[in-house]
Amino acid sequence: MPIEIYTHIEPASLRDEYKLFKERTGFTRAMGIIGSSNPKDLTDKSLWLEQGLIALRKNIGNFAVISGGTEGGIPEVAIEVASKIGLPAIGVYPEAGRKYALLNRLDFPVCVPQNSLSDVTWGSETSVLVGLSDAFIVLGGSWGTLAEFSMAMKQNDSRYRKQLPLKPVVVVADEGTLNGFSSIIECFNPPPGSVFILSNPEQMSNVVAGALLSQTT
Repeated sequence: MPIEIYTHIEPASLRDEYKLFKERTGFTRAMGIIGSSNPKDLTDKSLWLEQGLIALRKNIGNFAVISGGTEGGIPEVAIEVASKIGLPAIGVYPEAGRKYALLNRLDFPVCVPQNSLSDVTWGSETSVLVGLSDAFIVLGGSWGTLAEFSMAMKQNDSRYRKQLPLKPVVVVADEGTLNGFSSIIECFNPPPGSVFILSNPEQMSNVVAGALLSQTT
């Protein structure tokens, strides 16, 4: 079982640990997978994600998968798919969720302490997950997903103003969340090329690969 990393260690040490992990596993990019932790039937989303990540690997080579790394819902599906197709699995979760962490299936577990000034037990991990990811797939979700989506878009807004490469965000179109995300995107007018609503895993692969590979040319 890998050693669990806590983000309350010195930031430089955390960066060093992550750099060593990347060198050891041979990946240069990481895909953040966000969505609800509700353990309902996610067979369709699991198949979609598997097809999409396999296609993406053909386009950009090896990469890591980042999710909440805990039991249930999309966080667990992401880890299962990563393990199944041979991609490194990173889990970023709050201290309150540590008992649900899939430590025996994570290659790089990161536990984020709760903010001592708040009694909120979730969300402390969001900035770490968003910061480590180079692109995102949003598969349904609820309030927690919306917080992660918002932070990813806020980061893109900042990067756009600074003329830095954007981190593409792909929202998977489904009946449950499509209207909500569409309304948010329309209302806040995000930077061009930062967010895409797609239904096909091959489309996701092409869009993300195009964005990431253009940053290296």
